[in-house]
Amino acid sequence: MLSYEIHKDDGVIVMTSVGETTFDDYQTVGPKFYADVKSHGIRKVLVDSRKFEGWDSKKSESLAFTSWTQARSVFDRIAVVIDDRARSELSRFMEFFENAGKDVRVFPPSKYETALEWLRENETA
Repeated sequence: MLSYEIHKDDGVIVMTSVGETTFDDYQTVGPKFYADVKSHGIRKVLVDSRKFEGWDSKKSESLAFTSWTQARSVFDRIAVVIDDRARSELSRFMEFFENAGKDVRVFPPSKYETALEWLRENETA
């Protein structure tokens, strides 16, 4: 299941994935997520994958990657909170942003608040 929360004052959006992510999750949540990102001018995202258990099929993994390709020009800072078990599942996602020159940092589950604070920091600080 996918969900998200907007932190308007900080210009941060938190995308949370719980359990196995499905094709339907991305079709349902994805369009609203990107519409909200654009309407609020959000440039920073925290991908909360503490409870991520992978994709239910290759079809959903492919849609997830395709969906995030839209974000390459949208997000400047990306924090990924993930444990080592699921890290390989999201390595392609992280590499995609890193190769585009985006500021990507990975945090262990115990450092969720640190990840959020890093996103809230002024990039020039």
